[in-house]
Amino acid sequence: MGLHLHRAERTDVLADGLGALLAQPPADPFAGELVLVPARGVERWLSQRLSHVLGAGPGGDGVCAAVEFRSPPSLIAEITGAGDEDPWSPDAMTWPLLAVIDANLDAPWCATLARHLGHGDPSPEGELRRGRRYAVARRLAGLFASYARQRPQLLVDWAAGRDTDGAGGALHEDLRWQPPLWRALAAAVATAPPHERHRETVARLRQEPTETLPGRLSLFGHTRLAGTDIELLDALATHHDLHLWLPHPSDALWQALHGVHGTLPRTADESRRSAHHPLLETLGRDLRELQRALPAAPAGDEHRTAAPRPDTLLGWLQSDLGANALRPEGRRHAASDRSVQVHSCHSPARQVDVLREVLLGLLHDDPTLEPRDI
Repeated sequence: MGLHLHRAERTDVLADGLGALLAQPPADPFAGELVLVPARGVERWLSQRLSHVLGAGPGGDGVCAAVEFRSPPSLIAEITGAGDEDPWSPDAMTWPLLAVIDANLDAPWCATLARHLGHGDPSPEGELRRGRRYAVARRLAGLFASYARQRPQLLVDWAAGRDTDGAGGALHEDLRWQPPLWRALAAAVATAPPHERHRETVARLRQEPTETLPGRLSLFGHTRLAGTDIELLDALATHHDLHLWLPHPSDALWQALHGVHGTLPRTADESRRSAHHPLLETLGRDLRELQRALPAAPAGDEHRTAAPRPDTLLGWLQSDLGANALRPEGRRHAASDRSVQVHSCHSPARQVDVLREVLLGLLHDDPTLEPRDI
């Protein structure tokens, strides 16, 4: 039992690895497999890919059977007991939140929100603002639900009367109406708030296995997971084998950030300095944050290599990303190479800027790529 990481630069390599894992039958011949995917499109592609591995003959004519595909939110709703009637879902939370807002518009702490809703303003603009009450409540309910998943410490501090930003800092003055609004909402809803339910679920998962789930589970293709989701999955791995199949463009960058764990404000995150390729630095933040949030000592960490890359402009870019380095200047690609193309709907002037930024900058000033080639 434990959390097993599988990394690769290509998702087809990960899919083949998952197929090899699922080809090993569990101890119970009637037990199914559970694979969590981020989207329906990934499910369709992955099931087709697995059908060429599972039970396949020489012609690759297998079948993907006894494999259940689900999304992480559906699994988390099951293990937390939230279900479809969760009173802390954004839609369900909106109505008690609307009642709480209406009851506290005259409170001093609610002045900012009351002004936004046109409270006490007899002008047509005030009437228009009062008509937005439901939309504002729904927006705030979505924010509170996001806080519960992404920054639970924020709600923990607010419930304890500490109006902080969840990271030990003071809350901005424009946002100081949110903690008392949350406390009023938590008092109005009869069930335990989501951060308490999360803590109780994690403790329960570490004590005993979940009987409704198979002994082996897989998450495939995720590049971003909320901190609370990772905590639940890590607790689930106490009594289940949990395999994370993560697409990651650079094993060199992964190794450079090995040992860096724990959450911190983005303004204090210096992990981008370990990325020596501009694309990894500017577009790889989600992956770096995911690596930081994962458990420090997983049961396994496997990097699966792919086939050699072609000698094309795209192949050079992929190699540079994998090595976390920039290719030396001076090497030219063939004039017929169309492996990398830029398509833009911007104005012609903006197209030149995009081409300079994406190709001349990110591909390290390849002299064969000029703005006049658009």
